[in-house]
Amino acid sequence: MISNPGAQSVVVELGDGKAIQASLRASTRRWRELHSRWDELLQKYPDQWIAYYDGDVAVGKTLEQLLVTMDMRGFPRGETPIEFMETEPMEMIL
Repeated sequence: MISNPGAQSVVVELGDGKAIQASLRASTRRWRELHSRWDELLQKYPDQWIAYYDGDVAVGKTLEQLLVTMDMRGFPRGETPIEFMETEPMEMIL
């Protein structure tokens, strides 16, 4: 039994251990699929925000625009990888 009410509400929301494990596996799969298609998506959507959900892509020029598109298309925000397809990455001095 979970004694922390905050943790308990998270478990109730996410489901039992099997449901949480399935959700984590699905999330990992979506991120891997997105990154396996990175070059293709970068060419197709340069300098735009994308969301990748089960093989489908939503696009927006701004993050706010992308979130509206995701909502209209039924992409669950908490389960959808989001990336900015930057054509000129920022230089960093380490």
